[in-house]
Amino acid sequence: HLLIIGGGPLDNALRGMAEDLDQVHFVGPVPYQQVPAYLAIADLFATPSVTEVHPLSVIEAMAAGLPILGVRSPGIEETVRDGLDGRLVDEDLPAFTGVMVRMLLEPQQRQEMGHHSWERSRRYDIRTTVSALLDLYVRLIEQAAARPPKETRWEALAREVQQVLGE
Repeated sequence: HLLIIGGGPLDNALRGMAEDLDQVHFVGPVPYQQVPAYLAIADLFATPSVTEVHPLSVIEAMAAGLPILGVRSPGIEETVRDGLDGRLVDEDLPAFTGVMVRMLLEPQQRQEMGHHSWERSRRYDIRTTVSALLDLYVRLIEQAAARPPKETRWEALAREVQQVLGE
C-alpha cells in the first residue's frame, strides 16, 4: 500500500490519478502527535520535495529508523547519504518511482539503510544541536573579546574634530 500523508498543490491531481487504485491511500494533513504512529507502520519514507532546506520530516523519519528516498536538492543531500541512509535521485518521476519499487523489493537493504538512518538522526538530536550552537556562541564571544575594541563612527568623528581644532 502507498500511504500519502500531507497535502500540497498537486493533491487533487494525485487523487484523480489514483482514484481507481485500491492500494493508494490519501490521509491528508495529520496532527503532529500522530506522525510517529504513521512512521512506525511505514517501510520507507519517500519525499519528492526539493524545497526543504532543513528537512525536518526527513530527520523525523530517520529517527524512526526508516530508509529515505529523496530528490537531490539542498537540505536533503546534506542529510541523507545516498546508498547508506537511503537513496537520492535526480528530479525525475520515473527514476524516483523505479528506485522506490527497488527499495520495496529489497527488505534486507531497507533494514540496513533504516539502521544507518536511525544512527545518523542522532546528530540532529536537540541536545546535540543546542550544545553545538552554544559552543559556537562561546567561540564567537571569545573571539570578539580578544579583538581590540573598534572605534565607533562617533568616536572617529570626535577624533577628527579634535585634530582640526588642534586639541
